Amino acid sequence: MLNAIDAVDWSALPGPAPRYEPERAAAGLRALATATGLVQAADAGSLLAGGGLVHDHSGEVFPAAVTAVPLLLAIVRHGHPAAGATALGLLDDALAFATHDASTRVATPYAEAVPICCALADRVRGGAGLLDGSGPEGGRLLADADGHWRFDVEEAVAEGDGALAAVVL
Repeated sequence: MLNAIDAVDWSALPGPAPRYEPERAAAGLRALATATGLVQAADAGSLLAGGGLVHDHSGEVFPAAVTAVPLLLAIVRHGHPAAGATALGLLDDALAFATHDASTRVATPYAEAVPICCALADRVRGGAGLLDGSGPEGGRLLADADGHWRFDVEEAVAEGDGALAAVVL
């Protein structure tokens, strides 16, 4: 997992300075992935919540949080229980917080400009099997993710002055 964390160029991800601190994202995720107890998990969570993935004082989420979802889910699955609980809390904050600058959308495999909240929700839903077995916190996270949806246009046909679209919700 540390290789996956180090493979990301966190400083290349957009975010408002000085609130987004990419070095906190990398260091916090490394620390959370290797945490062996509550104090280490809490210290790592402070880095991630204090400018790494979210900024808890302003209630702001950064694009880095979208990139971090698979890593946080891996920590839930394989990490120390305290680290997993911290990861779930960070995911919950990321879904609840807003964006406050121009970095409100991210590129995803299915679209170039997806709202951060919807991209987060899509990645969280990708871990549904894991989250279903993660107790009430996992269930709440999935319920929050269900508040965000997207649809893909499969086909569009011109029809008179308008268009007809076949979509998948």
